[in-house]
Amino acid sequence: MDYATTYDGYWLRPDRFGESSFPDPRPIARNIIGALGAGSFLDIGCGMGDLVQALMLDGMDAQGVDVSAVAVAEASRRAPGRFHVGSVLALPFPDASFDNVVSTDCLEHLAPEDVAAALREMRRVARRGAYLVIATRPDRERAWHLTVRDRRFWESAALEAGFRRHPAALRVTPYGALDREVGETTLALEAMPPGVAEAWPLEALSADRELHMDMLREPGSRSDAHLMRYHWAARFARAGDRILDAACGMGYGAWLLASQTEAAEVLGLDIDEAGIAYARQAFSGLDKLRFEIAGLPEGLARLSENSFDLITSFETLEHVVDPAALLEAFARLLAPGGRVLVSVPNDWSDETGRDPNPYHFDVYDWPKLKALVERDFLLDRAATQTADRAKLNGAWSRQGRVWEEFDPVLGVPPRPAEWLIAAGQKRFAGPGLPPWDRAARVAGQPSSAPPVDFAGMLDNPWLVRGLVDRGTRLNAPGALAAVCAELAIKGEPHDAAAAVTVLGYRLLEDPKASSSAVRSHLDSISARLRVLEPGGGPHALRWRVSLCFVAARLAQKIGDLDAAEAWFERVLSEDAARFGPTLFTKTTEACHRLGWLKRAKGDLTGAGSAWARGLEEAERMLALPVRDAFGPQGTRFAFVFDEYSAVCETANLCAMALERLETDPQNALRQSEVLSRPRRRVELLSEELRLTRARGASPEPVAGAQFWTVRELLRTNKWCRPPEPANPHLHLHPTALGHEDQPEAIMQAPLPKNARHVFIVAEAISPASPGVVVMIGGANAPDASMLRLELAAREPQVLRLDAADLREAHGGEIRVTVATRALARSISSSGVRVTWLGVA
Repeated sequence: MDYATTYDGYWLRPDRFGESSFPDPRPIARNIIGALGAGSFLDIGCGMGDLVQALMLDGMDAQGVDVSAVAVAEASRRAPGRFHVGSVLALPFPDASFDNVVSTDCLEHLAPEDVAAALREMRRVARRGAYLVIATRPDRERAWHLTVRDRRFWESAALEAGFRRHPAALRVTPYGALDREVGETTLALEAMPPGVAEAWPLEALSADRELHMDMLREPGSRSDAHLMRYHWAARFARAGDRILDAACGMGYGAWLLASQTEAAEVLGLDIDEAGIAYARQAFSGLDKLRFEIAGLPEGLARLSENSFDLITSFETLEHVVDPAALLEAFARLLAPGGRVLVSVPNDWSDETGRDPNPYHFDVYDWPKLKALVERDFLLDRAATQTADRAKLNGAWSRQGRVWEEFDPVLGVPPRPAEWLIAAGQKRFAGPGLPPWDRAARVAGQPSSAPPVDFAGMLDNPWLVRGLVDRGTRLNAPGALAAVCAELAIKGEPHDAAAAVTVLGYRLLEDPKASSSAVRSHLDSISARLRVLEPGGGPHALRWRVSLCFVAARLAQKIGDLDAAEAWFERVLSEDAARFGPTLFTKTTEACHRLGWLKRAKGDLTGAGSAWARGLEEAERMLALPVRDAFGPQGTRFAFVFDEYSAVCETANLCAMALERLETDPQNALRQSEVLSRPRRRVELLSEELRLTRARGASPEPVAGAQFWTVRELLRTNKWCRPPEPANPHLHLHPTALGHEDQPEAIMQAPLPKNARHVFIVAEAISPASPGVVVMIGGANAPDASMLRLELAAREPQVLRLDAADLREAHGGEIRVTVATRALARSISSSGVRVTWLGVA
């Protein structure tokens, strides 16, 4: 086939010239960089270069290649020297010319017989990886997509060409969303090291599939399930951690943990010599990763106790004769607060009551796994997982991919599943703990800056993992409350203060907490403060501020507003500078909240004074040199400038409230909350949503928060009123709230002639995700296929469509175009309700 002539003709068509397969290349560029990392990129089938430019704008060194000279000429007009004419079947570049290759909506345009050669060419020029977006359904003309196949086909073809699945693949398309891809599939791939595919062909690996397999080289739901467990495990790893993957098999999980976390060391152990030989050759790219031959549990005896922070051992317990002895050995190896993560098959028994797998010694259910883990660990988290089947009434039934967490202490598995997963945390309080040896380091040197001086902050520094650090804190509510309650009574002063603070925030977050429970806890806070007298050093100061702040919030919760004011005043009586810049997050927020308490009482003078004090606190914080607070390398702590940003954000709220105190007192609260960098608020929630999905956690809470943020922005910025001087260009379309379940009526309503953008919100109304908003974004009128991942994943994206691309004249009025009406129909047919929130 003469692809060059064909696609020169394609791009010369008026309806195709300038067209892009995605409305905005920036999100996909960021997804690519997030998955593959920074470096040089080649966009294959680049068209007119939109994605190449987006990658360059994000700091990447990107070039494009396309078979069409017409497309390359236009792309070169925009960015000279960056584009080349060439075929994916014979790329005009030497081997390993680029770190990564990307290709969006290109491969499906090839004839089936050309697919393998194209993927081999991609592998030839890529040093590290590839990011492929491929349509899996016919194009609208049913003429251009010559190879219309599913995800498994494309994944298999890529693996045969010398790629393997990228360890970040489940960040690109989450586990549960793999069953809901509609219209296209996205593959994140990693280049296999030279010689591995030849030495270990897929046929040879498949022969031992029952015991070992490199799941990065296998397509399908069952390999997805194996990768998902390690993807979940990566969320528990912190910078500098030491990780053990016990029974690592062929090493793919250890590779994922080493490449996707900031762990200092990852050790993979397995008894199979061939598996370890493969792992050493296939995953040799990181110095911090090593593999050794060792059986379980006897091979663990040579390892030092308290030497690991995280141990993973998936699908192992059923393979050992004495699983209790193995977990006891893991407990010895873990440092206090460290975690063990395990998985087992969930009742794979046959009619005899035994597991038919000859390598499995036992059959597990949740009570059995729970009892086993609780012998040596605090049961922390639990989940069920299904790849493609689950037992219903004693018989296997076809199911889709599901990962669902549940309360490990009080709950039971929410539904039938193939596997059970449990996380246990080693006890981090009580007698017999080893000396603390986890000092924070910057540029290889230990730091004693107050915010990271855990030995000074806590009498028992191991509490930082189990109690203080939100990322590693014991998760099970009952277990956490029990540990905190004991520490509050028996702990040393700083440990008890930490426990009382954590318990305070648990009460604050509990919607059913009684006022008597809150008042009792306020008494506990007062008792703790009497022990932490002024002059006790920066860490005593830190706990005094934390305790007073949570006390103020608890007083607000039960309606004791006078007490809340007094507690906030106590926060402000402390000098946060004695501790360092990070404590100003509490003092500035105390000022902001105190101002509103006074404003609610009609004390405008007091409110203004509090907000002005918030600005002063921020100024004081900004005047503190970072290096004085954190040492010469202190700016390298990732959290430092995040804390500075939080203080400035709160100061901005104070400034907004103060500015409107006299001119618009009734709306000051609403305006300060809503108008303070609204786009940044949505961006932060979007990033939180992305990270939540990356961790494998449920996105619904964050998605819901983003929905209400956006709705509040639209409504309170006077979109629901005629244009007013304060916001002359923003208003809610009059049909916004009147025809939520009549998309045709909404979409045909007239737009103001000066409208610049259109905002549409679709709220999911399925029982699984009530009230979660889906907003589809772009700069051009979208094809219905744009809805595929957004609706499937039930996550919000901003819809901001250029009105110029969406309007057509009808008797002097501007109406939404046919394309947008089709979008509404597509949304509605997908089981969601359309609401037009506004135009600008």
